[in-house]
Amino acid sequence: MFRFADAIPTINMLAPLFDRMTTHVISQRFTAAQAYAFWIEFVRSLSDEELSAEVTVSIYGDDKMTVEECWNRIPPAFAKLWSHYRSPSIPNSIRLLHWVCSYETGARFVRYVRKTFRI
Repeated sequence: MFRFADAIPTINMLAPLFDRMTTHVISQRFTAAQAYAFWIEFVRSLSDEELSAEVTVSIYGDDKMTVEECWNRIPPAFAKLWSHYRSPSIPNSIRLLHWVCSYETGARFVRYVRKTFRI
């Protein structure tokens, strides 16, 4: 597998695309068709020189890049221009739940509570 986030400094448009494909706000998440249309429209706007630019990607390891890190790899002016595609920060309550679920006992407890209360 390749880590395409490495291409973000060269292909800045990957940051808003990845963000909308993975946002925690389900109503804002791209469908496959929307992501495809977004990407095709972007590619059509590129010059031949831009299309032939060399991009280097690495083989994906254990490290996971967050969407926030993707946005940090692009120029600030571009990030501001496309900021309406940026997901809001994850609420602290969800961060706490992720932390609890990162432990086996916590994940079992959360599964038990969800099953018991059907949530």
